[in-house]
Amino acid sequence: MVPIFYTQLGSTDVLSSTYNTANFLGTALGIASSEQGADGILLGPNSTLFYGGEASNGVFQITQTGTDTTPYPAFGTGTSGSFFLAINQNNTGNVFTFNNLGSIAVLPVPSSGPSSGLITNGAVHAVTGADTNVSDLFWSSSNTAYYLTGAAGTTGDLGTINLSTFVTTQLFAGIATAQDAVFDPFTGLVVLFGDGEVDTFNPGTNTLGTAVTLPGATAGLTCGGGSTAQLDAGTVDGAGHAYVAGCGNLYYIDYSATGNILSASDVRQSVGVPNGIKDIVVNPAEATPEPPPLAMMLIGLGALTIGRWRRASKRV
Repeated sequence: MVPIFYTQLGSTDVLSSTYNTANFLGTALGIASSEQGADGILLGPNSTLFYGGEASNGVFQITQTGTDTTPYPAFGTGTSGSFFLAINQNNTGNVFTFNNLGSIAVLPVPSSGPSSGLITNGAVHAVTGADTNVSDLFWSSSNTAYYLTGAAGTTGDLGTINLSTFVTTQLFAGIATAQDAVFDPFTGLVVLFGDGEVDTFNPGTNTLGTAVTLPGATAGLTCGGGSTAQLDAGTVDGAGHAYVAGCGNLYYIDYSATGNILSASDVRQSVGVPNGIKDIVVNPAEATPEPPPLAMMLIGLGALTIGRWRRASKRV
């Protein structure tokens, strides 16, 4: 069974559960709550989790068991509204959060000193350039930073961003999967999620793959099964397995044999998840990927994250 952690539509809670391919999602246990909302979620150091506090304008840090002991929970102030979260798998010293309206906050997580391993208050930066409404970041293995601008049920843009100047350069406009992204050490590609689809992005060539539509998912906010909770978030475990949230379901993709996450035959749809899932994260699995070398896997194991539900003002 795979331990998973997630946030839900219309809920202030962070939930812990398990997933297996025989019985799907296990019983959920609430491990944290924010009166201002719970949104994006990431793995942190020392078996901790980060989650965006929405209207709290900051990011919380908790243990994976929810144990409320010193020094947890921790809190770092961020930008006005904290929804999606991102972390650089090559350098996990900062957590990034977004108000999706032109600001990015960078919240340090020191590796030494009295605040070692704890999220701290961040600095807010204004975004300029081709796109300003940045809602997510991801990084290549060579440390190039990219951004997305998508929102639930809509298309968005993808491009590069200079994190010294916070200037954006657009590469693609109006793509369906510009809502969430995660670097996949199993393939060396970035996996994109959004609007009922999964796609890949090759940072070496700056090219997209051929997107696959998940069962029951349709373009826009409406899903084929009648739910209004459209797909827009996903994660990978680094061993050829992906977990994708949307349309009131949790999808499981096992591409460990094919090496191709865009193979429709590898997609498995779980039973419906009550209240849906808006963000999910799993601990990395222990496996040697093929065909990329083990070194590529180790680059990304420190920061495998899933997508994050879009801004509260646009939530369905």
